[in-house]
Amino acid sequence: RALLRLVTRLRGVLLLGLAVGVVAWAAGVYSLELWGFLGGYTLDLVAWMLGRVTDTVIADKAEALVGTGSFVVNVAPICSGYEGIGVVAAFLAVHLWHFRRLLIFPRALIIVPVALVVVWVANAFRIAALIVVGSWWSEDIALGGFHSKAGWVLVCALSLAAVELSRRWKWIWRDHAGAAAADGPDLLAAAYLLPLLVLVAVRMVTGLFVVDFDRFYALA
Repeated sequence: RALLRLVTRLRGVLLLGLAVGVVAWAAGVYSLELWGFLGGYTLDLVAWMLGRVTDTVIADKAEALVGTGSFVVNVAPICSGYEGIGVVAAFLAVHLWHFRRLLIFPRALIIVPVALVVVWVANAFRIAALIVVGSWWSEDIALGGFHSKAGWVLVCALSLAAVELSRRWKWIWRDHAGAAAADGPDLLAAAYLLPLLVLVAVRMVTGLFVVDFDRFYALA
């Protein structure tokens, strides 16, 4: 009964959370279409990054292949990391709406294109880093945990960095004193959420170096 009353009282928040989740998922799925337009530029950027650490760079944009003399990957759209662009766009849209009274519009909108460009560059860095790991460390790690987790670590880190930047940038943030006041009612929620967020963060970072068995599980 208590749970039913709680759900009834919070139905607006729950429906909003569901809507945001669906929009973020859809944005992530449809952002994969960007690979057709930007994939070649991404591979060029990855090849340029690899050229900073090795003289043997292989790049075939027609086949979406990029790598070194000892390790080459085929970058498929589903593994391209472009899903993160849509997710970050949705996340920042919610951030702009939630703090609309403290942000200065239309200036605050600049945070979105800047963040998306950074995410695109970071995604190219992720692919280059994966190739470096596979070439000089371990192919199993590169194609295992690093392949599946590195993108999400970057997406989460860059999303939170964009939010923090917007809150510290006086050119787009209206009232820093108001920001502290706005955080007040959320302190209790933060106390409950922080252990979960730390657990998720640790598992994501340690998961980068996992092939079959997570030896770093005890850290979480």
